[in-house]
Amino acid sequence: MSDSGAGYRVGSGISSIYDVVVSYNGDFPAAKEYYVYYDDNYADVIEDVWHATGGKELNQEYYVSQMLCQLENRGICAKVLNASELRDMVLSGGERFKALIVVSGAFPDTVYSGNAADPIIQWIDAGGKLYWAGNLLGAYVSTVNGVVSVDGYEVLFFGPGSLNSSDTEKAYGEISDNGYLHALSLMSNSIRYSLNADALSVPHLMVGYSDGSYASAVLAQ
Repeated sequence: MSDSGAGYRVGSGISSIYDVVVSYNGDFPAAKEYYVYYDDNYADVIEDVWHATGGKELNQEYYVSQMLCQLENRGICAKVLNASELRDMVLSGGERFKALIVVSGAFPDTVYSGNAADPIIQWIDAGGKLYWAGNLLGAYVSTVNGVVSVDGYEVLFFGPGSLNSSDTEKAYGEISDNGYLHALSLMSNSIRYSLNADALSVPHLMVGYSDGSYASAVLAQ
């Protein structure tokens, strides 16, 4: 991709219908390494999800396994890191080319304590890409003994009032103008814990579904 245009290549062994959505990120490079945090020795903050008697519990292990399958289907090989390995990764440099996926609802105490000098905050500020799913971003610290709440956590990320902590859980307005909704088959319209676009001072893109302020997924720089 360049300022004059973009090129892409598509291959299929059968007749297929496809969409292409091309994103131009300027000097913000694409990730080359992908990591998923999971440590069953550390507590998580995942809301109880109803499941049929005898069915598989929808816990962190389940969500991580599904995430890895989805990434593999898209040609991305991600490495799972425990709490100690996560600290090593964020301190190893090369932040701009690394992406981290967290579905535990809390950062482990190896990288986060609720302070601006914490390794995970420094990693993000240096260009690391964080993909967060589930619960309020930065609100909890995970330890081997349980979960600790963090006061003033919003200030460390996008500022006061930037996260949806209200009872509004669903959005029904389709965000179709940027093409992501259908190209990526975004099905969930949950806006619980989502970012408030009106409160963001950084460049951002809302995708999926929106109620006018919150979106089911938000890409923020």
